Amino acid sequence: MHKIILILALCSVAFALNAVAPAVHSALDAADYPTAIALLQAETAQDGDIESWRLLGYAYRMQGNLSEAVSAYAKVLEQNSTDYDARLALARLNLQKGDFKTAKALFNGILDEDKTDVEAWRGLASIAQTTEDYPAAVEACTMALSYLPNDIPTMLQLARMQSFCDMIDDAIETYLAINDLDATWAEAWAGLGRMMWWQDNPHSAMGYYQKALRLDPENADIQKEYQNAKNAVKWSAVSGFSRVQEREETVTTDGYNQQYKLQKRLTDNLNVALNSFWQYSQKKWKQSNSVEEKWFDTNFAQVTCRLHPGLQVSTTCGGSISDSVLTIWDAGVAYDVQWKGLKLKNNFRGGTEYFFHWEHLSRWYMTNNFSAQWQKLTFSSDYTSGKVKETLIWEDTTLSEIPFLNYALTLSYLLYQPAKLNLGASYRFMDFAYESSQFYTPQNRSLVGANISFYYPCHQWYLYGASSVEEDNNDEFGYSNNLEVGVNIAGLSISAGYSNFKNPYYESDSVSLTLSGRF
Repeated sequence: MHKIILILALCSVAFALNAVAPAVHSALDAADYPTAIALLQAETAQDGDIESWRLLGYAYRMQGNLSEAVSAYAKVLEQNSTDYDARLALARLNLQKGDFKTAKALFNGILDEDKTDVEAWRGLASIAQTTEDYPAAVEACTMALSYLPNDIPTMLQLARMQSFCDMIDDAIETYLAINDLDATWAEAWAGLGRMMWWQDNPHSAMGYYQKALRLDPENADIQKEYQNAKNAVKWSAVSGFSRVQEREETVTTDGYNQQYKLQKRLTDNLNVALNSFWQYSQKKWKQSNSVEEKWFDTNFAQVTCRLHPGLQVSTTCGGSISDSVLTIWDAGVAYDVQWKGLKLKNNFRGGTEYFFHWEHLSRWYMTNNFSAQWQKLTFSSDYTSGKVKETLIWEDTTLSEIPFLNYALTLSYLLYQPAKLNLGASYRFMDFAYESSQFYTPQNRSLVGANISFYYPCHQWYLYGASSVEEDNNDEFGYSNNLEVGVNIAGLSISAGYSNFKNPYYESDSVSLTLSGRF
C-alpha cells in the first residue's frame, strides 16, 4: 500500500512539473516575467535542475533584477562549472552591474579556453569603452572582427573607439567599409560626418549628415551635429566696441574703437575674411593742457587656403582711407602635426605693417609662433624681428631704419581641466638698435613673469579671466588683468570684457562689448 501511495505521489509531481514547463515558456514568450519567475521559483524549490535555474536567471535579467539573476546563474555553475551560457551570462550581468573586475575575469576565462570567442571579445571591448581605456577597446573590437568579419555593430563600436584615440583616418576607413557592406546604417553616415567635422571640413560633413538624416530623420543628435556644420559655412559677422585709456608720463590718450568683421567659409579649404577698424582718439598733453584729435581707419581682407590637413597659407592686404596709406601686407604659412600625443603648431608670417598711426610709422617684420603640447604641459615661443622705417631718433635726426628684436618663451601647465585652469611662467626680451622719441624703444630689456588663466563654460554662458605679473632687469614691476563674460542666445553671442595693464612707464584700461552671429 505504501509503495502505491509513493508511486502516485511521484507521478503527481512529474505531472505538475510537466504542466509547469509550458506555462513558463508561455509567460516568457509573453514577457510576463513576474509569472515566469513565480512558476520557476516553485519548480527550482522542488527540483532545481540546470535548465530551470537558467530560465530563472534569464527572467530576472529581463526584469532588471540583476542581483537575483547573478544568483540564479551561479546555481547553474554549481551543477556544471563549465556551462558556457551561464559563464557568458554572468560576465554580461557583472558588466551591467559595473563590477568590471569580475566581468573581465569571466570574459578572459572564456578566452583562455577559446581565443575565437567573439562574444567574449565584445564583452572586453565594452568594459574598455566604459572605463575609457579606448586603445584596449580598439584591440578587443579588432580581435572580434578577425573571427567574425563584417559584423556591423562591432565595426561601429570600433570606429567610435578609433575616433576617441585620435585615429581619425582609421575611423573613416571603418565607416566607409560599413557603407560598402550596407549603406542603410544612419550611424555610419553620421560617423563620417563627425569625422569630417573634427577634421575641420564642414562642407563635407554636411553631405554625410544629410544622408544620415534621410535614413533617421528624427535623430536629435544627428540633427544637432548637422546644424553645427550648417552654421560653420554661413557668413559670420562680428562687431566690437571698446573704450581704451592709455596713460604715459607726459600724455594721456583716450580711444573709442569700432571693429567689424565678415567671414565666410567658401569651401572646406578656402576661407575669406573682411575686416574694418575705426578709431577716434584724443591725446591730452599734461604740461600744456593741449588736445590733439585724430580719426583713423584700416580696412583689410584676409584669404586663407588649406593645402593639406594641418598645412595652410594665408595673405592679408589692406589700407587706410584716413591716412591714405597701405596699412598691412603680409603672407604666412601655418602647420600643426601630432605625433604620439605630442601636438606641435607653428605659424610663420612676414610683411609690412603701419603699426603706429599717431606718428605715421611703418615697419618690415618677420614673426614666428611655435607651441608644443604634451598632455597637460604646453611650451610656446614668439619671435619677431624687423626694421622700423624712417624713424626720428633724436630731435633732428632721422634714420632710414631701426632694427629691432623681440621674443618670448612661455611654459604653462593645465591644473584643472573642467575650468581650463592654467598656471604658467614666462620670459620676454625686447631690444631696439636705437632709442626713438616717437615711440617706445626699449634696449636690452628682459622680463620674467608668472601668469594664471581660466576659462569656465556653463550651459550657454562662459567666464574667462587671466592675470600676469612681470619684473624686468631693472627691478621694475608690472602687471595685467583681464576678465570677460559671454553668453549665447538664439545663435547671437554677446560678450563684455575689462582689462588693465600697469608698469612704471605705461598704464592702460579698457572696456569692450562684442556681438557676433551667423546668417
